[in-house]
Amino acid sequence: MGKKLTLIGGGSVRTYYFVESMMRFYKEMEIEEIAVMDNDSEKLKYFGGIARYLVTSNGCDLKVTLTEDPIEAVTNADYVVTTVRVGQDKARTKDERTALNMGVIGQETTGAGGYSYATRTIPTMIAYMALIRKYARPNAPVFNFTNPSGLVTQALYDAGYDNIIGICDNAT
Repeated sequence: MGKKLTLIGGGSVRTYYFVESMMRFYKEMEIEEIAVMDNDSEKLKYFGGIARYLVTSNGCDLKVTLTEDPIEAVTNADYVVTTVRVGQDKARTKDERTALNMGVIGQETTGAGGYSYATRTIPTMIAYMALIRKYARPNAPVFNFTNPSGLVTQALYDAGYDNIIGICDNAT
């Protein structure tokens, strides 16, 4: 039986690139399904739909499931990747501009902007982690791309979720 990988926060342009990369390695990793989850139905439809089209148009037999239901997404997942933006781009812009207007670092991964983002994001991520612990396969590793990655990953680890790896795609 093949493995399932879940992408929480799949309503993003990055979903295309993520799935494109997975198409190169899914057989080697024995992944049969990618469950793409987002709570924004419109973004899920567009970006998840593009990812699904990418798979089918390349004759790839990888199954792409789209869902707004986090329980459905994580049930029996062997791997979970999180890339969540609580408050979407509007909240990020507010965090960054508020900090910059006060003359301090505002970027979403550092400084006051990052701290604001973390305080909004960590409770949501803890809720997702509880679902992962309950419904995913035992000890399913979680790869956290959710910013600020370092703060979020540390908070989740401190909350008792020790099978989590924080990843940032840029040096900060």
